[in-house]
Amino acid sequence: ATLLAVGLARCSKLEALSLAEASLEDEGAVAVAAVLPALPRLTALNLRGNRLRPPGVLALCGSLPRQLSHLDLAGNAILAAGFRALAEALPRHPLLTTAQLHALSTADAASQAAPVDIDEADVEEVAAAQEEVQGALCAAARLRVLRMTAADAPGEECDWMPESSEDGMDEQDWDDVAANGQAAPLQPAW
Repeated sequence: ATLLAVGLARCSKLEALSLAEASLEDEGAVAVAAVLPALPRLTALNLRGNRLRPPGVLALCGSLPRQLSHLDLAGNAILAAGFRALAEALPRHPLLTTAQLHALSTADAASQAAPVDIDEADVEEVAAAQEEVQGALCAAARLRVLRMTAADAPGEECDWMPESSEDGMDEQDWDDVAANGQAAPLQPAW
């Protein structure tokens, strides 16, 4: 994690960083968080599937660049504390247009390399925290795509997209984006 941080600190012109499935865990997330302020051009951050838990997510929330437009934290054990931290932090990012914040189901959590103990009460708490994130981001009215797998309904994706948008995309365009599982005009090519 230290070597990663040292290397990233030298990349001040970096615009997109994808460390998906890199087994960062919380220690790596803390190292990445420490270097984010040194990346003034970073607009896209993909930390999907890194076994992050609330301590790693909390560290990231305190360091996310204001110019961030795309954030992918899907496939991590964000849990309620992490979602609450995101609900507080993300509205302070005026350019954020795409966020993928899937929650782990109880089956997903148990199957991770470092299993997370999640019971039904945890699932309900995560679902409530996800609603906080959605409410906070939707109130900001800049977000184009918020993709979350509902904690209380594993396998069902919850996509929120605005009724109208400044980019000229209509409801059918958004349906096409959701059906294809990608938002080409909105997400960087990882």
